[in-house]
This record gives sequence, C-alpha cells and structure tokens, in this order.
Amino acid sequence: SSEELDYDHACIHLPQKPGVYLVYDRKQKKHIYAGKALDIQKRIQQHAQRQNRLFGFSSQPIQKCLIDKKRCADSREAQEYLSKNCTVRHLVVPDEKRRKQPWKKRSLLEHYAICVIEPEYNFSGEFEH
Repeated sequence: SSEELDYDHACIHLPQKPGVYLVYDRKQKKHIYAGKALDIQKRIQQHAQRQNRLFGFSSQPIQKCLIDKKRCADSREAQEYLSKNCTVRHLVVPDEKRRKQPWKKRSLLEHYAICVIEPEYNFSGEFEH
C-alpha cells in the first residue's frame, strides 16, 4: 500500500511508472475510481484536465461521473472537487518490460481493485446499482 496523497500533490509526486491507482473521495467517504496506466502521474493529471463537454470526457471519466451524478456542474467544478475532496493511492507494477504481456498484471490488479471496492464511477449508466 502506498502513501495516500491529496489529489493535487499526487499530480506532481506520483511515480512516472506503470501501475494501478485508487481515487478516494473524502466527502463521500468511499473510493470512486480505480484505474491503470503506463505512467501513473500523467494519468492522474489527465483526470484533472479541463474538458469541454462538447468534445466528450473520454479521458476524464471521473469528471464525467461527478457531473452526471450532479455533484458538479461542469469541468471546472469537477477539477475543484478533485482538488478539495479526493486522495490517491497507487501501486507500481515492477519489471513490466521483461514480461511478454506487460499490460496483463496492471489489468488484473485494476480488476481486483474494482471488485474489492466497487467504485460506482468506473461503470457506465447501464450498470447502475
């Protein structure tokens, strides 16, 4: 388990390595997202980038869900929400370059995290609880 970092701090200090990450919402008192990335720091930064609703939220699913669930009105509010209320934990996947299928361990860890914590924001509306 890694140190829990405030979202803004995570955007700067997470490793630029492959792994999985969990986003925890202190306000809702639950994990809201689990993901995997080749560069954890870059991916966390992408989640917080400003997004125009006209072009979709394909790279910022956390923002999309915050807006869809009426917790935020737009991308700007979603960015502020992440900054004020969320923390990030991560796990680096070591020795990925030596594996035949380097993505496989990250995918398995991400799926495990989703199954354990059941973050509702990882699913589209068709899977609503």
